[in-house]
Formats: sequence, C-alpha cells, structure tokens
Amino acid sequence: MKKSILLVVCICFAFHNSSLSQGSWTTKASLGSASAGRSKGASFEINGLGYIGTGYNGTARVDFWEYNPATDAWTQKANFGGAARYGAIGFAVNGTGYIGTGFATPSYVKDVWKYNVTGNSWLQVADFGGAGRMDAACFVIGNRVYIGTGYTGSTALTDFWQYNPVSDTWAPKANYAGTACASASGFSISGSGYLCLGRNAASSTYYNTLYQYDTTANTWTARANFTGAAREGAAAFVVAGNAYVGTGGSNNLGTLYNDFYKYDPIGNAWSPVATFIGSVRSHTSSFSIGNFGYVGMGYTGGQVNNLYQYNFCSVTNTVTPTPPSCNGGSNGSINLTLSSATAPYTYVWSNAATVEDITGLTAGNYSVMITDANGCTSTNTVTVTAPAAITNSVSPTNISCNSGGNGSVNLTVAGGTSPYTYVWSNATTIQDASGLAAGNYSVMITDAGGCTSTNTVVLTQPTALSVSLTSTPATCSTCPDGTATAIPAGGTAPYIYFWMTTPTIYTTPTITGILPGNYTVCITDTNNCTQCSSVSVAFNNSITEYNSHSISVYPNPSNGEFSISGLKTNAELSVYNCIGELVHKISMPRKQETVNITSLKYGIYFLKIETEDRIFTKKIILTE
Repeated sequence: MKKSILLVVCICFAFHNSSLSQGSWTTKASLGSASAGRSKGASFEINGLGYIGTGYNGTARVDFWEYNPATDAWTQKANFGGAARYGAIGFAVNGTGYIGTGFATPSYVKDVWKYNVTGNSWLQVADFGGAGRMDAACFVIGNRVYIGTGYTGSTALTDFWQYNPVSDTWAPKANYAGTACASASGFSISGSGYLCLGRNAASSTYYNTLYQYDTTANTWTARANFTGAAREGAAAFVVAGNAYVGTGGSNNLGTLYNDFYKYDPIGNAWSPVATFIGSVRSHTSSFSIGNFGYVGMGYTGGQVNNLYQYNFCSVTNTVTPTPPSCNGGSNGSINLTLSSATAPYTYVWSNAATVEDITGLTAGNYSVMITDANGCTSTNTVTVTAPAAITNSVSPTNISCNSGGNGSVNLTVAGGTSPYTYVWSNATTIQDASGLAAGNYSVMITDAGGCTSTNTVVLTQPTALSVSLTSTPATCSTCPDGTATAIPAGGTAPYIYFWMTTPTIYTTPTITGILPGNYTVCITDTNNCTQCSSVSVAFNNSITEYNSHSISVYPNPSNGEFSISGLKTNAELSVYNCIGELVHKISMPRKQETVNITSLKYGIYFLKIETEDRIFTKKIILTE
C-alpha cells in the first residue's frame, strides 16, 4: 500500500544520512525494462512473493508483476482487472490480493478488485464504502482491512472504513484523528493499525505525526512523532514486530529523501537505521517477505524501476566469560553465541582477534563487533574478571621451653578460589600446624584453580633454663646459720622459686638461717618451664688438739679401717662427709678403738669425737 502526491517540475535533492545502527540494503533485480518504472503503484505480499501493479509513468498503468525473492526474478502476470490508474491502495488478506480506489483518468474511483494467485485472474468485489479517492492509506489487522484518508480533487479526507473480505462488505469506522491528509503511510503491528506522515493537498502542509488505531475501542491515539522530516509518499513495511519508514518527499516533491527509521511500538520510539542506498525518491512501492523489506519503483525526478532489499538486522549475541584461573593469569576466555543472524559471520574483537570465541585472556574489558552475511552488525562488551590474588599470613606461637615441641603456626588465607590445599615442609597437610619444635617451616597453599602462594616462618625457643647454686656453710653441724642461693639463667623471666624444705617452704632466691645439709630448689619460668638443682650447706670444721688429751688417727690417709688413740674416757664418734651429712656413728668405750668405714666411698670425711668434757674433730682421707 503506497501513497503519493502531485508531481512538480522543480527538483531539489536532499540526502539525509542516518547512522547505520542496524540493517543494510542490497540491490535486487529491476522490474522489467526501464519503461516499466513507475510511481504510485500498488503492492502487497502473498505466500512469500511480492506483487506490484498499476501506477504512473507518464500515463496510468494497468500491468501487474510478481517478484520471487528466491530467484530474484520478476514475472509479468495478468493485467489488473480494472481501469488503468495510479494512487491506488494494495493489500492482501488470507492469501488473496486486492487493489482498489485511485485515480483513473478522468475520475477518482472507488472500485476494488481481488487477485486470485492460483488462477492468475482478477474479480471485482464490493466498491469501497467511501468516496472515490487517490493516495489513501490502509493496513490489515487479522482478516479485516482498514482504508482511509487520501484526497479527491483538492480535498484531503479523514474518513476510515473497514472491509470484511468474507462478507464483501464495508463499514465506517472512527475518522482518522490526525489532520486530513493524503499520501500517508500505513502499517499494522500486533493487532494495532498505525498511520503516519502525509500531506494536506490543499495547503501543501506536511506532517510527521503518528497515530495508533485500536480496533476494539474504535479509537485513535497519538504516538511518538516520526523523527525525520515531515513528508508524504514514504515507504513503510514491518519486520519482526517493528515498522520501517523512509524515503518520501516534501516541498511539492522538490525535496526527496533516502533516510529510513525504525519504529518500536513497545517503547513508542523511533531510531535511525541504514540509509536507503537507491536514489532519493517518493511514492515507492513496498512490501515485506519474512525478515526482509523491499522498496522499489517511485519518483526520483522521473519514474524508476529498480528494487532494493532491506536486510533486517536481528543479530543478537550473548557472551559468557570464563575468568583466568589465577590473579594475573592469562587463561581466561569468552564464549560468544549468536542468534537471528545470517551466516557466515565475521568477528572483530578489541584485542584484534577475529574468531568467534577467544581464549588466552587476562582480566579486562573486551568488546566485539559481529557482522553477518547481510552486513548487519551487533556489538557487545564483557568484563573478564580474575579471582583475587591468594594472600596468606602466618601467626607463629613459639616453643615454651627449650627443646620443647609445643610450637604452632596459625595460617590465614584469603583470595583465590576455595577450597584450598596445604603442604607444609614437615609434611603436614592441614591449614594450621601444631606440635612443632623450634626451626624453619614453609607452606604452599594451592587453590581450586591451581594457583599457589607460599610463606615461611621461624619458630624460636628460649635458651635452656639452668640453675646455679651457692651456699654459705653453717658455723657448726647444729648451727642454723647457713645460707643457700639459687641463680637462674635462660628460660623466660620472671621466675618462681620453690625450696623443698620442711616444715618451712621458701619461695625466695636465697634462704637463710638453715642447718647444714642438702637443699633442693625448683625454679619455674613464665612459660612453666622447670629446672631443679641441689646444693649442700656444710659447716665449719676446726681440728683442735689438746696437749692433755692427745688424739691420734692413723693411718691417715686410710683404706677405711683406722685406729683412734689418745682417748682418756669413753667417747662417741660421728663421721660426716664433706657436705655435712652424718654417714657413720659408733660408741668407743675403750681408750683405743679401731674404726671400720670401708663401706664409704673414697673421699674426705670429718670425724667428730665427743668425750665427757671435750669435742674433738679430725679429718681423714679414704683412699684405695
């Protein structure tokens, strides 16, 4: 269904280039010879074939043609059944084509004819319900046809009519809500009719309006205005739920156009698409077959016979990124999936790759442009992200006591991709290592992606805890005036002292006022490391010889058996070792006594001889 307007002598060409946001145009076979060129022809599509007939080329035409897109060839069919005309409307319903109304010299006519494809024949049906006219607009919704606007003489019209092909009847509908016009462009999408653009022939005013018709409510609603220049005689076709409108003219056809726009009914928005590649023109014939639109013929300053195919760009793509296994790695990839496109495809990635799926990628942003066989393009951008770098920290707990084995390492891991595995230098395979001796330890962490991180830690231990002891001897074997002092070294200060004495317990480094004897102290440092040691507190021994009582010990040195002589009375003999311990004691009733201490170890001993009035001390050395 095409629309047109009066031709004028003065021609001014204006090229309106729009950015190629989608779609492309391809030149197809021209209609017959140059003499078959026309403007204001009627057109429709049936079963994947395009049809064009009637029109104007100096005179009104009656010839009718079929276009086969599979062979890109035209075939002339039976001439239109009515009088030669131009400015007629064409439409198809349920596999049957119709042409009607228009200007057939010298009248504006209202007869309508249907075309039988199988029989290649024409049959007149009920006349259009309104007045005869030319340059009307129409659209098909379901099995009903809606026709209106146009002009008769110098009067532009707004009336609209519905045609029922089954009953072959016409019924009036709500008048077009826009300004009365002719050479408007009509189309239907998803059960709604649309009418846009046009011209008021009387005032030579051009429109860029768009109205939507609701068949249920029988109402018109204004929609978004066409974003190109106001015009008449524009081509219109519908592909994949969107309308495509372009070419046309204004300024009494002194200005012609080749720009094209897509209308999205869901978003109620227009956007530019690929510019029509033929010469600027108006009052073309157009139809759509599948996902392709066709625009041809028309007025360019004269009538032309060429045809062009619009390659609808429904190239859609999805991208699925796979991140690199490791931070800083280069084994990332992007899987690209295409749909609704015509093979073969070309690919241009932002990293200069020209294949569909790209691999060996580091983290970053990547974009791709896909071009299909029709020159349709689609772009996409995707971010390939890498996992965070594996990081780890170690918190050592050092060994409490020298040569101990209670050290441990707490390991904290972040980043990478869990789960992680651990291998310690001591063959431990858990996250935190324990029961460790002092030394150097290393660990390797591996994440689920095979990325690794290492660390090394040193466990230390305190120096060995030791105790040195000093003592001050008592003045006699029964004198409580000795002292003992513990001097710790190593370990970890402060220290706790515990002298194993009874009944008094000492907890100071030095103990005083003690009798001769052995004393043991245990020292515990702040880590509960303990070291014990003993010291002997001796007593002073003076050997006193009295002239009146000469005491002899012989032999001295002795093997342990010796004699004591010079005693005047009975006596008690006590034998002490060098640390003041009593190791032997006997009574000596006789003046001379033989003593046997061979059971004692070799060394120095002190003899304490107590008589009734004296105490004598002697030193004896036991040897082999």
